[in-house]
Amino acid sequence: MNLKEKIIKSRIARLSPGSEDSLIQRLESELSRPPVAVPPVKEALEITGPPPKKEKRPTLTEADDEDFRALNVEVHIRSKKHGDIFIVPRRTGAPRFEILPEEIRMLSLAGATFDAKVAEVRYNVPA
Repeated sequence: MNLKEKIIKSRIARLSPGSEDSLIQRLESELSRPPVAVPPVKEALEITGPPPKKEKRPTLTEADDEDFRALNVEVHIRSKKHGDIFIVPRRTGAPRFEILPEEIRMLSLAGATFDAKVAEVRYNVPA
């Protein structure tokens, strides 16, 4: 007897015959249903080759910076780790974290140069 059958039988035992006959009949019909067939689990494929290599992103250029500026748009990125980040063509002076396209290019080049990723970016606020 499986767990579902045990639960149904204990529920039937708590019901009072006469006033709850329709519920008892419905629960007993659930007991008489054949179990649902579970499809067999397929075996996992064996990994025979090396893992795929990371795709290299194309290097950003000054032309990419100018293309972004020509669009005259702001991109709002919401990150769980870093919060709200705004990619802007020019600084607006708004009290938010804004980053320019050439700063993104510089961070990308630094990451590629040192084979690393950006861990933290901070504002340098004069004292």
